[in-house]
Amino acid sequence: MHDLNNTFSIIIVSIIMSIALSSCHNTPKGVLSEKKMTELLIDLHKAEALSEIKYRDFPNDSAKLQLKQAVYNLHQTDQATFDSSLRWYGYHVDKLSEVYDNVIKELEAEVEKAGSVAVLSTSIMGDSVNAWTGASSYVFNRLSPVNRLDFTLKKDNAWEKGDSYTFQFKTLNKANPGNVAIFIDYDNNTTDYVSHSIEDDSWTRLTAVMDTLRNPVSVYGFVSFDMNQNEEIFVDSLSLVRRRFDTSSYRRRYNQQQFNFKSEKR
Repeated sequence: MHDLNNTFSIIIVSIIMSIALSSCHNTPKGVLSEKKMTELLIDLHKAEALSEIKYRDFPNDSAKLQLKQAVYNLHQTDQATFDSSLRWYGYHVDKLSEVYDNVIKELEAEVEKAGSVAVLSTSIMGDSVNAWTGASSYVFNRLSPVNRLDFTLKKDNAWEKGDSYTFQFKTLNKANPGNVAIFIDYDNNTTDYVSHSIEDDSWTRLTAVMDTLRNPVSVYGFVSFDMNQNEEIFVDSLSLVRRRFDTSSYRRRYNQQQFNFKSEKR
């Protein structure tokens, strides 16, 4: 009888432990599982890349939205479910990091399989190029040496006057406002710049356009955050897309500001 009780107790404990472990790995109702979230994010990233590369086929937000909706349909979900899932993962940064680790590994494997080096080396001279060479995602927390991410591009043979650069990324789990800016230095000691405040967890896009009369020598910028002590901020889908001159984008120069090093030295 004693052995029977022990066996029964072991069975009960095993059942409780299995339930506890499964609850730890499951997501709440209405939230996509880690596997489904990973697969959906991979295809969303591919769709975003496609819309950037073939921007003439997706010239506006409506066309890009239709492409994104096709991805949702493929995965039998919708924008609302994705958004609610993203919010949940934003509050569970460890799970979010695991998901994005898997997303990055899968995308890198596909790029390598497709022969990415040849593709990138030939596309760098094209009309629309992602010039971002760093990691596509970052996590900022109390262990980070700085709460700021910087980038710098030096002039090369592919540059043309009137080029525009769009700095784009998505933020998650941000409690306080952040700041993003792009600067363009010219060989006559002048600098154009454009800046923007990041208020909400969403997509941020900032575009700077080169002057067609002055000679640019460098493009640089940053994104920074005012962080709480125990806050963790996830920055994803970083890109810096260069596009050639066109009349519609050049109008954005009216939103840019300029300062002159020579006048400041007097």
